[in-house]
Amino acid sequence: LGVAQLEQLDKFVHIKRRMGARYTSLLAGIPGIQLPLPRTDFADNIYWVYGLVLADSVPFDAKEAMTRLAKLGIGTRPYFWPMHEQPVFRKMGLFAGESYPVAERIARRGFYVPSGLALTDGQMEQVAEAMRKVFQCPMPEFIGWEIDTMEKLEACQFDPPDDPCRFYSAGDNQVAGVGDGF
Repeated sequence: LGVAQLEQLDKFVHIKRRMGARYTSLLAGIPGIQLPLPRTDFADNIYWVYGLVLADSVPFDAKEAMTRLAKLGIGTRPYFWPMHEQPVFRKMGLFAGESYPVAERIARRGFYVPSGLALTDGQMEQVAEAMRKVFQCPMPEFIGWEIDTMEKLEACQFDPPDDPCRFYSAGDNQVAGVGDGF
């Protein structure tokens, strides 16, 4: 089983990157959420999971966001809990008195949305619609758009100051709408 999956790894990574770009285009502009980075100086994201982190300005934590999404029929998963707060290690006396604020914040403010290989575009749209309901941000008109390259994804800027529910192209700061390209 493992060897058969490894033989399909390139295909799986391609699917995951497409899904990551699709989610990013659907969730762009929702105020209060941090989307995954498409790349860093040392790696390109393969979006094996699609994790979101709530901004400190959001008046509820990830657990509450996941509860609200569950009520809308969207399954989610919490981020991994920090090692220094794992009960098994605390019982062993490890990490006593230690604090790791970044790990603690992300664990409490982060969660994963559905991202299985069989997830359809329609299901990703349902997730995005539910996210917009939870964060009170209407679905954009460009619902059918695909961001098919990392360059296009990086050309987008999210959370513009005048209207956080709109999606802007970084090139000219014009609101993107139906038929507009990047």
